Amino acid sequence: VAKTLRNLGNVFGILGDWPKAESFHRRSLAVLRKFYKESHPDLMTGLSRLAAAIQWRDRREAERIFQKVLLLRRKYLGENHPDVGWTLYDLSFLNAERGDFIESESLARETLLMRGKGLTNEHPITSSVLLILGRALLGQNKPAEAKPFLRRTTIACSMSPLASARAFLQSIMPAPVFSRSSFTCFALISIFQIPFTKTGT
Repeated sequence: VAKTLRNLGNVFGILGDWPKAESFHRRSLAVLRKFYKESHPDLMTGLSRLAAAIQWRDRREAERIFQKVLLLRRKYLGENHPDVGWTLYDLSFLNAERGDFIESESLARETLLMRGKGLTNEHPITSSVLLILGRALLGQNKPAEAKPFLRRTTIACSMSPLASARAFLQSIMPAPVFSRSSFTCFALISIFQIPFTKTGT
């Protein structure tokens, strides 16, 4: 039941009906809390989905929930678990959306430090974080610093059809599993005229 409610919340999020998405995610959480303690991964995921659904109306509350999820995941899953990386990314995205590009950059860089530990260069979150880091640098009027990260994102897309498909999904679906970004890989190529190449940055 909880999974079905969560999936419905995801669907309404895709459609942009955030009030209904929030409602279904809250109902899903209510069911999960009857059976699981805060240490259960499904409960953490449920909280994260709720935060994603409400950030469009209340970013402060969304940030509070994401911070709680980050603490829980670090405590019960370990500092280097990929889900910790996803939560850091969600917080980075949230800060970029409200114009705090310095904090967004800091969180994105913290996520990238996990590579070689819980994350690999091939993990989907890596290209997502490179993208949001580039966006944060652009927001600080640092295009020269941003371009290498944006280029590396397009390289990842060119090397993997799955990465390209995921990049598109990230632009329309709710965080954290389908964490959004403001640009798809192909949009970046167009906007910044970054060529598809597998050599250099």
